[in-house]
Amino acid sequence: MAKTTEMVVCVGASTGGTEALREFLEELPANAPGMVIVQHMPEKFTDAFAKRLNGLCEVEVKEAVDGDPVLRGHVLIAPGDKHTLLERQGARHYVSVKTGPLVSRHRPSVDVLFRSASRSAGSNAMGIIMTGMGDDGARGRLEMQRPAPTRWRRTRRVRSFSACRRRRSPRAASTASCRSIRSLAK
Repeated sequence: MAKTTEMVVCVGASTGGTEALREFLEELPANAPGMVIVQHMPEKFTDAFAKRLNGLCEVEVKEAVDGDPVLRGHVLIAPGDKHTLLERQGARHYVSVKTGPLVSRHRPSVDVLFRSASRSAGSNAMGIIMTGMGDDGARGRLEMQRPAPTRWRRTRRVRSFSACRRRRSPRAASTASCRSIRSLAK
């Protein structure tokens, strides 16, 4: 397989994470690393959410479609009710959008995205768990860390974080034997 050094950022957020994501994405420069986001949201809302973010951000934001390439300056939002996986062909990363059973009680699932990032991008993947309910993402985060040192960033509480009804996802992930936390800005 061709070697790649291109960083891919995978983000997980749940109910209440929409404003945290907006604040996060608005701060990104137009040449930010390619990004794939799982936001727990019903299927009819993810496209409108992506379009709204696209109008507010320097990066291009769109709802992911099967086969979309993961490119610098582009953010792909997982469609509601579909799992989104990070895949690799040669040095190129792309997403695979699939139906499937609930994982960690969710579809799309952060665990599914993180596990696929571990397989396809290894140490070139960065995982971010922003907000959420339950433990979706905790097991995937641990798997991302196993094959190679992986950069992690747990978001600090942002203004909209208090809008989340439950704040257990970041805590669940941080207690899942994950120890390496570095800054996204590196």
